[in-house]
Amino acid sequence: MERGLDLAASLWFLWHACGFTGEGAHYLDRALKASRRPSRERCKALWVRAFVASGQGDIERAERLARRCAEEAALLGDSEAMTYASKMTGLCAYLRGDFPRATAYLELAVKSFRAEGGLNPGLLPAIVELAQCLGAQGQPENAEHLLGECLDLCEANGEQWARSYAYWALADVHRALGRTSRAITSAQRALRSKQEFHDIIGSLLVMETLAWLLTDGSPDAASAEQAALLLGAAEAGWQRFGLQRLFGSPPFMGHSEEAVRRAVAVLGEAAFQEIADKGAAFDLDEVIARAVA
Repeated sequence: MERGLDLAASLWFLWHACGFTGEGAHYLDRALKASRRPSRERCKALWVRAFVASGQGDIERAERLARRCAEEAALLGDSEAMTYASKMTGLCAYLRGDFPRATAYLELAVKSFRAEGGLNPGLLPAIVELAQCLGAQGQPENAEHLLGECLDLCEANGEQWARSYAYWALADVHRALGRTSRAITSAQRALRSKQEFHDIIGSLLVMETLAWLLTDGSPDAASAEQAALLLGAAEAGWQRFGLQRLFGSPPFMGHSEEAVRRAVAVLGEAAFQEIADKGAAFDLDEVIARAVA
């Protein structure tokens, strides 16, 4: 049974990053149900299942699985699994908008991952999430420093997926520091990479962020129209792939609602809805191609 757990957990990237969260949840649940005895393989499957649940927007389940992972890892003395449990607990707190708690857990995880040396599935995502938490707490310069470190590691190791998330997070930093044009360019760069991986979750997340950036300040009609198109396409995408929009995260939902309000203020309700409906009817790749052009 441990072999099945290891196989299902080892496919974490396919499940989360390549648009197969439903399949991943199914196979991980089956493997975990079939083998309830604490083991290193089971601990790995628990944190991977928590990761998949967070992507689906089931934050409560992700927290529960991370807690179980920590409990079983403590019994086994599995320090690696303990680090991943901390990382997942921090991610869940981040999605809930509890940035101080998220920062504490993510700092612990990043420190532990660094001590292990080399790259692993947790280090780069944890750095990005920690940077986002710092930015949300009014520390964009510290966030920018962390993301620069992340991008350097990606460049040195030929890593592309985490790099796309680093550029997504960097867009928020640029915005906070008044660099709106650079923020949009950074988000577009992230979206282009997401498309290469068929990263559904990441693509929809960056599309929402790009709409928010396009409506920042006093948008013109063209920017508002582009934002409306992206918002309509993103909303349809979350539904089409069976995902909770923006993970149900209050901070993310707040940004999306703000983008809608700003676009409607420029276009009017009727025109906004008409353009959003057009976006919903487009193929996801077509919308991304328009967004990065």
